[in-house]
Amino acid sequence: MAPDGPLITATPASPPPRAPPPSPPAPPKTAIPAPPNPPSPAPIENYIINGEFKHSIQVRNKLIKKKF
Repeated sequence: MAPDGPLITATPASPPPRAPPPSPPAPPKTAIPAPPNPPSPAPIENYIINGEFKHSIQVRNKLIKKKF
């Protein structure tokens, strides 16, 4: 026999929302420390020798070659 009125069916209750799984721990940091900054070079001085423009590095190299 068919029941009178609308048919009501039981629906299972939805489970409560679950929290997301915990994220894995971050790997240990093994960063290599940056080397210290090198000392700044001496300022480059400019010279005019025999009418030619030269900077101090060229003059120094020429003097070093003459010494040996």
